[in-house]
Order: sequence, then C-alpha cells, then structure tokens
Amino acid sequence: MSAPPVPAGATPAGAAAVDFMALNKKYTEEKEKRLRADGNGQYVELEKDERFRKLAEDPWVDHAKLNAQPPNLKDGDEVKVVILGAGFGGLLYAIRFIQAGLRAEDIRLVDVAGGFGGTWYWNRYPGLMCDIESYTYMPLLEETGYVPKHRYSYGPELMAHAERMAEMWNLSDKGVFRSQIRSYEWDDEAKRWDVVVEQGRGPGEEPVTMKVRSQFVVLANGVLNHPKLAKNLEAFEGDMFHTARWNYGVTGGLGTAPENPQLTGLEGKRVGIIGTEDAFGC
Repeated sequence: MSAPPVPAGATPAGAAAVDFMALNKKYTEEKEKRLRADGNGQYVELEKDERFRKLAEDPWVDHAKLNAQPPNLKDGDEVKVVILGAGFGGLLYAIRFIQAGLRAEDIRLVDVAGGFGGTWYWNRYPGLMCDIESYTYMPLLEETGYVPKHRYSYGPELMAHAERMAEMWNLSDKGVFRSQIRSYEWDDEAKRWDVVVEQGRGPGEEPVTMKVRSQFVVLANGVLNHPKLAKNLEAFEGDMFHTARWNYGVTGGLGTAPENPQLTGLEGKRVGIIGTEDAFGC
C-alpha cells in the first residue's frame, strides 16, 4: 500500500528537523573545495617537461612491428571517412558506416595509441575493471556473439573486445596508429576535408607528415587517455609512473591474472600514491 502524496508546499514526514539552508551551505562549501580557478593549469604539461615527458610515452607500442607493415595511409591519399579515435566510440562509428553501405576500405581510424582500445589500450594497471555492467557497457555483443566473462569486465577483456570488433568488420588494418591529426580544414570548392596527420615512428625516427583528403571527418576522441601530473614532484628521485602508463618493470605482475595480480617487485618497498580516484584502488 503506497503512502499518500505530500501536498504542495508541505514538509515531508521526517524532514522537519533538517535545516535545509545549512545543508545547502555545506554542499556548496564542499563543491567549492573541488573547483579550481586554474583548471588544467594545475597540471604539468608532460610533453614540454624533459623530466616528466617519459610518463606520457606509450609503454605498450611495438614500433618494429608497425614500421614493418605497409602504410595504410600515405601523403596525397583520399578516403571517404577519417575517424579520430580507435576506441569503442571510433570503432562504433566505423561499423555503423559499414552497416550503412560503406566499405571498410573507405575508412581510416587515426589514433595516437599503438592499437585499438582507446582508454582500455592505455590503462592496464593491476585489477583494472569497468564500473558499468559488461552487458550494458560492451558494444555489439549480440552481433559478435560474445558473452562477457564477468559482470564487471576486467581491462584485458575490454581491450580484446575492441580488437574483436575491428577484426569482425575488417577494420584491423584500417587503424592509422601512433598518429595525431594536426589540422583539418574544409575545402568548399572541392567539398572535401584537407587533413594533416603526423605519425610517429619510434625512438630515433623522424615523424611522417601526411596531407590527405576525406569526405567526412568524425571526432571520436576521448578524454580519459592522457595522464595528468601534479606539480612540485621534481625533487622525487625514486621510480615514478602514472596509472595510465603502468610500469610493470617496477612492480612486477605482468601476465598474472587480472583478478589477483602479483606485484612482487614492490615487496619491501615504501609506495606513495597521489590521488584517490578509482584508478588508485588497484
């Protein structure tokens, strides 16, 4: 039996003792503690800092393997669709284009990473899981015929699913990896986008710059792939890395079960953790 509705303007039962003005004031104070006028200025620009630049480098990429592959995008090429991002968002855009009638050959996915997966490519820290139920979060389960192993999937399973999607829709060789779009400008006369792409080739190699044309440009880049670093860490002389670029060479545990990682490299060491977000609960 449901309770009768509360008349307009009346105080709900049990709420009379609550000082709503004081409660609102408290919430406002707590919110303001978390807002900073300097925004992203509070963080170190990793690429511009010699000491910390390595914290943003890709620890997973296989430059030799990628350099040995024939290029799938060259200076002067024209494709129908250029997609910025090769995570779930970029892959879904590509697959929807294919389902609408485009060929996989007409599509290129440009990503600074060394492979598919987006945030699941970069983040591989021990115990990494998605906090959304896998049956809701993982795209195209019915189409791929895949059944998640866990209610809340671990990171390696999510990255593998991105690779599965790419393979099933013939996109595995359509990823332009280690690459950034430096500019894109619309040519109104040609009705095409002029896209400038810069591709890294690895240590000691000069990057390759390509100007290509496309009919469509899709922005599917995420916001969870770039590490942020607080200032004033210059004096620290020990091993240091970001969870988004986990260093298993320091901690050990690479290849151990994600449900129970064995970080034997940390045995006997004192470990400092900066941050309290979910990524630090591993």
